[in-house]
Amino acid sequence: MLAALLLVGVWIVTYWLWPAPDRIVNDAGITFGEAAEVERAEPAPREPESPRPTPPSRPEPEPEPEPVIEPEPEEERSGVIPPRFEEYVVDERDTIATISERFFGSPDEWRIVARANPLVDINRLRVGQRLLIPVDPDNIQGVPVGPEAEKPPAAPEPEYFEYIVARGDTLSAIAHRYYNRSSDWRLILDANRDTITAPEQIRPGMRLRIPPASRRAGEEG
Repeated sequence: MLAALLLVGVWIVTYWLWPAPDRIVNDAGITFGEAAEVERAEPAPREPESPRPTPPSRPEPEPEPEPVIEPEPEEERSGVIPPRFEEYVVDERDTIATISERFFGSPDEWRIVARANPLVDINRLRVGQRLLIPVDPDNIQGVPVGPEAEKPPAAPEPEYFEYIVARGDTLSAIAHRYYNRSSDWRLILDANRDTITAPEQIRPGMRLRIPPASRRAGEEG
């Protein structure tokens, strides 16, 4: 009992005589309570740092263009393009000039028909005779392909064509058939002076020499 009383007395003396914790002053002159508040105080905000300047970006190097590889030229192959023909049956009033005009637009192109039919006498066509008409006038005997290709020589021009006079023929009509001009009948008359001396002297079955159209052009020049 006595011990308990002593403890109570010590506690009372300590409480009233010992200074409070918040009043204890440290060496800096700050009490423990103020020190705690200083420690709990938030630090002052820092001033924002100015952004650092961004260094200029270096331009990316342009890609080098890829080299253009040109294809090597192909070697020309040698060979021959075969010709193509269509067949024509000679009619009663056909001549080499009328046939060439029908297929190639001019009687002066008779050489095309002559070259395509080397075994045919173009001055003496017969009714029912079959002729080969080239589809491509530039390809009659085959066109060579390659670096050494050469165009075949043209067929030689005959001195005259032969024409057999039919019923109803006149020199003007024959001239128009061969030259596309009736006024060229004198050219036919001059080529047959040994047989006729006037246009009205021609008779059916008579054979006349017809000069080529190139000779007519030469006389006009």
